[in-house]
Amino acid sequence: LKLAGSLKFLGIFVSVGGYALIWGWRFAVGFVLLILVHELGHYLEARRQGLNPQLPVFIPFLGAYVALRGQPFDPWRNALVSVAGPVAGGIAALACLVYGTATGSDLLLALAYAGFFLNLVNLIPIGILDGGHILRSWDVSRERPPGTGGCDHRTRSLS
Repeated sequence: LKLAGSLKFLGIFVSVGGYALIWGWRFAVGFVLLILVHELGHYLEARRQGLNPQLPVFIPFLGAYVALRGQPFDPWRNALVSVAGPVAGGIAALACLVYGTATGSDLLLALAYAGFFLNLVNLIPIGILDGGHILRSWDVSRERPPGTGGCDHRTRSLS
């Protein structure tokens, strides 16, 4: 069990190393931090709702996810948790844009554009992307009468 947790934690460092091979270490660290802020948006919103989220797990070159295990599926809660990541990630990208513009930092401007693009793509309503989770919540909420909650206890992950 501890080994599995350690391997999950090491994923963030493997991600930095992999991205550094492509873009250099400074951009890699910033890019992974932007992904982390995005994932912490999901994590904090889930905690705010009283859910039991797992810490973010990084999968090099694919991104990261926050798992919610054993939680009943509630369309409204799922939509809020799903949208919290892109909102947090967008705010982080905006901070890079504002500070990068003020200081003339090409690195921060590149991170801002990458962050905006990453969060925008994540809102595409397909599969395991956040947009897919939001669409699923919307579809389910249209099928259920208001206030009936949910009963789906499967594991789900948020990207």
